[in-house]
Amino acid sequence: MSTGNSAMLIVPGKQGSHNHDFTSKASPSPAPFVKPETSVRPDATRAPGGINLGQRRSSSTHNRSAVISHPVTQNLVEECDVHPVQPRGSLPQTTIFSLISDDPQAEPRHQAPIRSSIDPSTPSSERLNREDTGNMRDLRRKCEVYEATQKFDRELIASQSQEIEELLNKSIRAEEEIKRIESKHIAEVKEVTRRAGDSFVKLTDLHEKFSQTSVGQIKELKQGLDTLRQEIQSSMNAVEPLLAGYNQMRSTLRELSEEHEQQTVLSNDEKIRLQQTNDLLRDQLSDRTGNYTESLERERELQVSLSTLGDSHANVAKALSALHEQHNQMSTKYMDSKFAGSTATRQIGELEETITNLTTDNARMKSLLADNEQAFSKKLQVLAEGEDNMRTR
Repeated sequence: MSTGNSAMLIVPGKQGSHNHDFTSKASPSPAPFVKPETSVRPDATRAPGGINLGQRRSSSTHNRSAVISHPVTQNLVEECDVHPVQPRGSLPQTTIFSLISDDPQAEPRHQAPIRSSIDPSTPSSERLNREDTGNMRDLRRKCEVYEATQKFDRELIASQSQEIEELLNKSIRAEEEIKRIESKHIAEVKEVTRRAGDSFVKLTDLHEKFSQTSVGQIKELKQGLDTLRQEIQSSMNAVEPLLAGYNQMRSTLRELSEEHEQQTVLSNDEKIRLQQTNDLLRDQLSDRTGNYTESLERERELQVSLSTLGDSHANVAKALSALHEQHNQMSTKYMDSKFAGSTATRQIGELEETITNLTTDNARMKSLLADNEQAFSKKLQVLAEGEDNMRTR
């Protein structure tokens, strides 16, 4: 819809079964409801406003010419009941029709004879009547096709907006799940530390109770306690970098979520301003969905690794309680606890390797996002240049 001096309404001539071409912005030069060039006769004459004045007869009498007057064309325009999508800043349809009727450029230079002045019994008048009827049918058909096109465009825009909202809600839920998992595992680590401290206190009491038995047993118990203290300290030192890496991963995921929100806002703006970028936005949404699925899979792998670490700490706690219950099996329980500590160390190393892989994957995701943003900006620039070229034409 154009609001210039020669306001007009473009009706698409053809509509395929799977062709989703959008109505381009109309330039101010053509007149409303002009027939395609292939349907206009070579000897037809046009007024300055673009209104078809009919076919000039090939006879020598040039005064009697069959014309379609401007009021008839205006009536055909008003009969066509179309409801196109109104862009921002566009005028209502009644204003456009009033501009068509009041446009001084649409008036012909020489006033054509009205339809009532033509004798309906002549062959030329009958031919004009048939042409008028055919033109009216073509206009109605074009109006119906245009309404169907606009209805499809509105449904497509609504479905795309719903997909964007669902993706944003999934991102918010993922961030909440990350926070919940973080608080849960921090509490588990604190609980393991508390249990280790309680076990150390119990072992100290046990050492005092059996200090009267023999000097050899006391020395062995002291060595076992020192070794156990060192293993617990090394386990705590290994857990601290894991927590730091987990916090870094959470901040990285949060930055990725913020970048995703910014891209969603930009996509919404581009959807409002340019409807021709719907296919590109659909492709980007599918890519984002794949990246989000990969993030969920990595998160599940991290949860499994953290649960494995919790199981290893539970095994250490069981070994310490077994030392308190059975003094005769002290050496055996000590070997079990040492084996559990080595298992925990190996699992911590596997977790560190997993975190390193996740960091590499996050860097790759950032690079892919940057490439997508550059490609998207280039395509938008090409679209803007094409639109500027169309406007200059």
